[in-house]
Amino acid sequence: MALGMRVVADVHEPREIVGYLERNGVPVEVRSLSPGDYVVGTVGIERKSVEDFVQSIVKRRIFDQLGRLREAYERPVLIIEGDLMELVYARDYRPILGMLIAITIDMGVPVIYTRSREETAYAIKLIWGRVVKRREATVVRYKPRQMTDDERKIFILEGLPDVGPKLAEKLLLRFGTLRNVFNASLHQLQDVEGIGEKKAEEIYRIINTPYKGRRDLKLL
Repeated sequence: MALGMRVVADVHEPREIVGYLERNGVPVEVRSLSPGDYVVGTVGIERKSVEDFVQSIVKRRIFDQLGRLREAYERPVLIIEGDLMELVYARDYRPILGMLIAITIDMGVPVIYTRSREETAYAIKLIWGRVVKRREATVVRYKPRQMTDDERKIFILEGLPDVGPKLAEKLLLRFGTLRNVFNASLHQLQDVEGIGEKKAEEIYRIINTPYKGRRDLKLL
């Protein structure tokens, strides 16, 4: 679902952060997010307090959370918020250091450190500013941990331009299967409520344009 140049914040995130962003001219939409706590353009952000970060290591859920974030968004980011001295003076800092290295090196997820919620909000504001300069559109894709077949079909269609969950459902109700959606003609797409001429042309173009591939990858 294209939301323009907005920061999308999860409903469970502190109002303090959302309020700071709004007072500083950053448009915010609050809604349920999974995975991630904030989405800015193609940047998916997971925010953790120092205590939450340590607990996620102890309970071995950090890799699952960041793995899902990396799958859903092109540029995942982890923000660790709070007093880093709590980490430095932990009983044994080595497991935490090893985890931080695994996150940045093995998973390729950048880590940003902030001392407070206000600093976290400021960091998100800076990210938003860079996204605005790049003229990106924020596309939120909700991906539950376990999906039914129907939920997965809707999730797949949400990857199409300006297609949200409601429009994805309309496409499936109209055409019955994903195959039929992807085989639909331009005129058939326009027959679906909520799809005008321009949107139909963009969807049709994305479906039917050949994949060019990355130049830095070699086919085996």
